[in-house]
Amino acid sequence: MGRISRYAKIACLALLGVFLFFHCFLFAARFLYQSGVNRMHDEQWDKAIATFDRAEAVLPFFIPEVYTLQDRFRIYSKKGEALNEKALASLKEKGTTIWALTTYRRSKQVLAKAVNINPDVYDAAYWQARTENSLELLYPKLFPGKENPYNADPFYKNAIRLWPNGITVHYSYARYLAEVDKPQALSETVRKMMEIFPAAYHYLKRESFFSRDLMLEMEKGLDAALATGTTPREALQALADIYSEKGEGKKAAEAYEKSLSLRRFANTADTYTRMGQLLLKDGQADESTHWFFKALKTADEFEKTLNAVFHIHKRENQLEAFIKLAMDYENHTPADTLLEIAIAEAWLALDNPGMAKIRLVRLNGKKENARACYLLAKIAQEEKDLDQMEVLAQRATVLDKRNAVYEYLFSQALYLQRKYSPAEKAATQAIEKLDKANPWYFSHRAWTRWQLKQYGKAIADWQRAFDSKPDYANYLFWIAMAYEKEGMATESHRYLKQALRLDPENTQFIKLTEQLEKTGK
Repeated sequence: MGRISRYAKIACLALLGVFLFFHCFLFAARFLYQSGVNRMHDEQWDKAIATFDRAEAVLPFFIPEVYTLQDRFRIYSKKGEALNEKALASLKEKGTTIWALTTYRRSKQVLAKAVNINPDVYDAAYWQARTENSLELLYPKLFPGKENPYNADPFYKNAIRLWPNGITVHYSYARYLAEVDKPQALSETVRKMMEIFPAAYHYLKRESFFSRDLMLEMEKGLDAALATGTTPREALQALADIYSEKGEGKKAAEAYEKSLSLRRFANTADTYTRMGQLLLKDGQADESTHWFFKALKTADEFEKTLNAVFHIHKRENQLEAFIKLAMDYENHTPADTLLEIAIAEAWLALDNPGMAKIRLVRLNGKKENARACYLLAKIAQEEKDLDQMEVLAQRATVLDKRNAVYEYLFSQALYLQRKYSPAEKAATQAIEKLDKANPWYFSHRAWTRWQLKQYGKAIADWQRAFDSKPDYANYLFWIAMAYEKEGMATESHRYLKQALRLDPENTQFIKLTEQLEKTGK
């Protein structure tokens, strides 16, 4: 009996050893799988794929595969996704290549393994559809005229079957349908998207395939969402936008106001501004004031909200209403510099510099302000008071040393007075303060250098201006003139030809070409 007991213990220990041995491999595979996922988060696609390969390789080979199916499923799913992302990164970097097609094909093979193991999991089916989509669009570019062996449509339908209310798969499917030109299916899809997720309207509106016909389909979907109570606030706000686009201003304002009564805690300065905008657009300026007031009072970023309210009134040609609104607001709040300047800018936009000047001078009398000095400099420019323009523009640059616009105006003031050397210096400082290249700044500096007879530097500036705005033929023409001044006829002709290609009817270009030909240059 004791011997049997001893054998039983040995057998149990042996089984335990096998179990632990097996799980060591299993834990190693899972650790590697998670490492691969982490590398995907860091967009290290090659390393992620290699790690998934190692994870698959260490899965126990000495027991039936059925015991590791779920681990294999996870590995295949993520590896297929990583291959897809790697191919996409290659397309962005190198354009259409056979290598990208091959990578997508590898992704398709790996994802097929995952789906074969578990056909009812959405993620794998979704990435399978995405991969087939990429193959279908890429294949004809590489093999024009050949029959396309890929068709993503059934794959998308399968993924949608697994997650009928999944907005991500519907969004991807909509883009696919637009690419392969299936308008009927696209209409049905966007209508369904509005039923299940009304907020998607604002994203779809920015898509290149968005159209008035699709907007009408979206309206039907949003009506269905309202009928079933699916996020009614978002549905009403999307409908308000559609009504506004259709010119139904009253309906738009009513729908949006109703949305603001739902989940009131979500209302912000932006939503109040939008409400005011809809009323103003419908010609209800007095009614809009209430909402613009609320926007300004609740704004976390007052300047941003004030600018939005100003530009809405400017777009709707309602700057008189803005001035009235701003002055009423002024009467209910402590004096505010931003509000004073906004009122002055509105007067300027209404071509009433006198009223603007009164505001700005009064403001500067309390405490000098860079924006006020700048606007007064602009008024001086219109009044041909170049000395005052220079003084005020320079003062603006002193009060706000980082503002390129103020430095640019200062340079213009100097240029107009033929102070070309300091104008060139100020133009350089303006360019250095820019966040991104501005062709007009480079062109302005080019003219200062032209006046200083620095034609080579002027050419360099106009070339940089043209690089930023390659549809503006005058830059090429001015380069040609500068080369002509330098006595470089061949280069001058070359740039003139380029200018004429862009603007063949331009009489200035034609005249200079004829002059060069007559003089034999």
